[in-house]
Amino acid sequence: MMYPRLKLLHRLLRPEGVLFTSMDRNEMATFKLLLEEVFGAGNWVGEIAWRNVTDNNPTNICLEHEYVLCFAKSKSALSPVWKSPYLDAKKS
Repeated sequence: MMYPRLKLLHRLLRPEGVLFTSMDRNEMATFKLLLEEVFGAGNWVGEIAWRNVTDNNPTNICLEHEYVLCFAKSKSALSPVWKSPYLDAKKS
């Protein structure tokens, strides 16, 4: 069901476009394989993981993570530094 939508999205993205997808751990492995098929494994930019919620889990292992996978249409077309011209960030 997702494959045709991802293929269309890939076609519509600009050459320097990126896709950020959010999922839980149950979907992550399979969805990453699907994204690698559509975008190409070489266009994987990175992965962000964060602890989403907490519960009364008595172990020291956190199972409540969300993941964001980032793929580029063409990794070689990306700027080496991502910086917003509208953000008043500290200049280094």
